[in-house]
Amino acid sequence: MKINTYTLSIFALLLLVSTACRKEENKHKMDNSHSENEVTIQLSTNASNDTLEYGAELHINGSVVGTQELHGYQLVLKNMMTDSVLFETGEHDHANTYNIHGHWVNNLENTTGLHLTLTVEKDHDGGILTKELHLVGKGQ
Repeated sequence: MKINTYTLSIFALLLLVSTACRKEENKHKMDNSHSENEVTIQLSTNASNDTLEYGAELHINGSVVGTQELHGYQLVLKNMMTDSVLFETGEHDHANTYNIHGHWVNNLENTTGLHLTLTVEKDHDGGILTKELHLVGKGQ
């Protein structure tokens, strides 16, 4: 009877250890399958030397590419002197790629700094990525 209890105890211990190891392996596999969403942003304008003449049209082009599904973007052009929004566009569509194209005509009365910000929502957990450009808008 002692041999059976001893054998049964060893068998139970081996079973417990092998099960615990398998659960740990599965945990690591699950963690590795949820990798970080790598995002590439390209943003450019036609403003020569970062200056936009009065009456000229600012062309804004760009792309956002993610290795996983993204959750939208917002593009905002602000007057740095008054903090007012001059141009704004965006999407809240779930996609891996966004192509960005916008136009704004410089109708500023005074020469001022412009701040162009592209904000990409990587996920619904608050993960964001931004790209910024500073320009000068010449006044009338």
